[in-house]
Parts: sequence; C-alpha cells; structure tokens
Amino acid sequence: MLRTARYIMKQSFLGSGQEAITCLAAANKASAAYQRKLLEALRKGERGFSDEKMQADIDKAKQKAIEAYTEYVTAISTGREVDDLLRYDSTDVLKGVVDRLENMNAIGVFKPKPPPFDPQASVWRYDIRALGMEERKLFVLFKLQELFAEAIQSGEQAQPNTVIVLDEAHIFFDSDPENILNSIAKEARKFGVALICISQSPTHFSEDFIAAVSTKVILGIDELYWRGAATKLRVEEQALAWIKLQKSMLVQIKSRGAPKNDWHWVVIPEMAHG
Repeated sequence: MLRTARYIMKQSFLGSGQEAITCLAAANKASAAYQRKLLEALRKGERGFSDEKMQADIDKAKQKAIEAYTEYVTAISTGREVDDLLRYDSTDVLKGVVDRLENMNAIGVFKPKPPPFDPQASVWRYDIRALGMEERKLFVLFKLQELFAEAIQSGEQAQPNTVIVLDEAHIFFDSDPENILNSIAKEARKFGVALICISQSPTHFSEDFIAAVSTKVILGIDELYWRGAATKLRVEEQALAWIKLQKSMLVQIKSRGAPKNDWHWVVIPEMAHG
C-alpha cells in the first residue's frame, strides 16, 4: 500500500496530465487578462484596442498547452489516465497520505512478521491502545477483513469456531454500508464467526447492524442515551431505569420464526466467594 501511494504521488507530481492542466490554466488566465483590458478600453471609448505583447503571451501560452496535451495524449497507455488524474488531483493530499502510511509502517502493525501469539492459546488479545484513533480503526478493519476472508475460505460451519470481541466498538463504525463490521454481522454467522461488540450506547451503531444482531444485552446506559436507545432497540425507558450495575440487565434473543422478540428482565446472580 505504501509503495502504491508513493508511486501515485510521483505520477501525479511528474505526470504530463498535471502539466497539461497547468498550461491550460495559464492560457485561460492570459486570455482573461486580455479581455479585461479590452473591455476597459471600450468603456473609455477607445476603438481598435490592441496589445501585441499580451497577444503574444496568449499565443505562447496556448501553444504550450497544446504541446502538453499532445504529449499527454501520446502517453496514454492504460485508458485510466483521466480517471486517475481526477482521483489524485492534489499532490499535497497524496503527500499527506504517504506520510500517514509511513508513520503506520514505522509503528510496525502492518509488517509481515506476525504477533507472538501462542497457536495453542484459545484467546488472542490485541492491545492497540498505543495507536492513535485513526490507526486503531485502520488496523482493526484490516484485521477483520482478513479474518472474514479466512472464514469464507473455510466454508460453512455447523458451529462457531471463531469469536471476535470488539471493545469500544463504536470507534470502528461509520456510515459506509460496505464497512466490514456490517458484512460480518450479516454474513459471517454461517461461516462459524461470532461477533461481540461492546459500546457505551446502542446509538453508536447503524440500524442495519442492530437488525442483524441476534442477541442484545444491556448492562446499563447513561440517561443521556435513554431516548435514543429506546427508539433504536424498541425498549421502554422504564426498563432502562430498572437496570442496576452488576445486579440486573436486559436481554433480547431472536428466535427463528418468532413474530416478536421481547426483552427479558434478568437479575444477575451474585458470585459465590470462597
């Protein structure tokens, strides 16, 4: 990815397409300046206005633009040059992307060396607190994409064999319908993948994601989010007020064929101390 970004940045900076656009802009600017001067002369009642130097500059700028466009058209090879130019029209933006990728490469999370997990361990925990928010999101989404691809390659499973637990899950959601979290919630169940997302409020999740979740557990929500949670989860605010920390919770489990899925008021049993 970093190598590709560097290549695109160099192509944008040195490519003939960018040069052609620059030359065209110069020709337009020169012509506009001449027209302004001509109109000003007409307003003053001057007839037969002419500026040989400005006209020569316009002709020179036009010829330069023609040469640049000729060179650009001659250099077309893939047929995607115009689309690429529109997509990567700012060298400054591309440089920012390259800088970000170089920083992430220096952190080491995308290096080919795998983390030192024990293959026999049943739980693998990724501690990414040292990363910035954008880096965390990028790492998690790439990792989820990798896990989902592996699950698809393994084929359909009768029982879950992979459980993904995502703390502070709201960090990794966005409005993109192609977000891998939405894909996992909708499609990964049959491939043996279970997804557990933890957040401070259900208002952080999209309606499509909430609709795809088969089991919902509410351990407690700040009063600030009660109204939004009640609307999104179809639960009464009275039920949310009933929840007590480590003492009670609400649980909804979707049953196949059931016309309605009610919320169950559950008392959490006290842990035995011995």
